[in-house]
Amino acid sequence: MIHLSRRVKVLIMFFCLSVIGGCVNLGKGTVDPTRFYLLSAPGWEDRQDRTAQEDGLVIGVGPVSIPGYLKRSHIVTRNTANEIQLAEFFRWGEHLEDGIPRVIAENISGELSGSWVVLYPWRRDIRPEYRVSIEVYRFDAIFEGNAALNVQWILSGADRKDVLMKRQADYTRPVEGEGYGDIVAAESKLLEDLSGDIVETITQISK
Repeated sequence: MIHLSRRVKVLIMFFCLSVIGGCVNLGKGTVDPTRFYLLSAPGWEDRQDRTAQEDGLVIGVGPVSIPGYLKRSHIVTRNTANEIQLAEFFRWGEHLEDGIPRVIAENISGELSGSWVVLYPWRRDIRPEYRVSIEVYRFDAIFEGNAALNVQWILSGADRKDVLMKRQADYTRPVEGEGYGDIVAAESKLLEDLSGDIVETITQISK
């Protein structure tokens, strides 16, 4: 057994506290390494103001539900079918329950010219002609692999009980890079694919 003097013990304790303090202190002279990301719709940089037509469709997006493992700020990647990894310093800039419907609404609005797309919960005086509710089962990616989205979506009419389409689908996109920005870009494209299917269905039904 090694016996340490009281002075040595105090020095060791002071050193450990200094190291811990240096790791968590984000005051002056330190840099927070955390980076934050947002899902995006294509062409958002060039998006211009649009006015909904009086006879344009009113489309409601939401509610959107996500699995428990995605209800966190950390970006989630998958190592195996049963193992996920949480990125400590790479996080979402908004809750996915907000980001996913936001991007889908932007996509639909961009593809259906003249339409008015509202997010759940919308005002009581707004009555969408079509409503899209979405349940996400999987939304993650594998580095040097694919991003994956497994989802069920339901398209209903003005009366929510009037189900016009119910579909479960799997979408995949390759992760074209080695960074978390590439992960987010691939996942944004997954939402673009989902939005395209929703737009196609609404277009066919509304003819």
